[in-house]
Amino acid sequence: MSASFLYGVCLINKNKDMKCKKCRNNLIGFIRGQLPEPELVLIREHLTGCEECRLFASYLSSTLNVIQAEKQLEPDPFLATRIEGILQAGATPARRLQPMLRLIPAAVFTFFILAGIAGGFGLGELIAPRVTEDQMARNELTILIDDLQQEPLETFIMGFEATE
Repeated sequence: MSASFLYGVCLINKNKDMKCKKCRNNLIGFIRGQLPEPELVLIREHLTGCEECRLFASYLSSTLNVIQAEKQLEPDPFLATRIEGILQAGATPARRLQPMLRLIPAAVFTFFILAGIAGGFGLGELIAPRVTEDQMARNELTILIDDLQQEPLETFIMGFEATE
């Protein structure tokens, strides 16, 4: 059961001596023993007669116990020794190398980028056909002279059939 459900049920039921709402508001003080004696007696009497408030009080008590257990941390016995060792070591030569070590990943990354670019140019040279200047000039002349195939309107007007 959730605490809000228990609280809602508790507000519906009312006792003659003490209302459930007042009991709920004072439960933390009751559990910790911080209330004056007359209020402790009234809450005890209310809890004996109201099952919903009794369930809510046990839920609240278990929750507070968990919180209290979590607060108590066991200190690390070697913490002081480690701090003392760090303070005595001071600045080590490794700290002077630290700025240089930060440059290593950037240098490796740059190397791989440049290697990839050079590899791309190398592959392009291997794959692309080698064309001499004579072949290039001949191809350009062929395009200029034989552009009828590229312009279908002129081909239509002149009566030639396009060959593809």
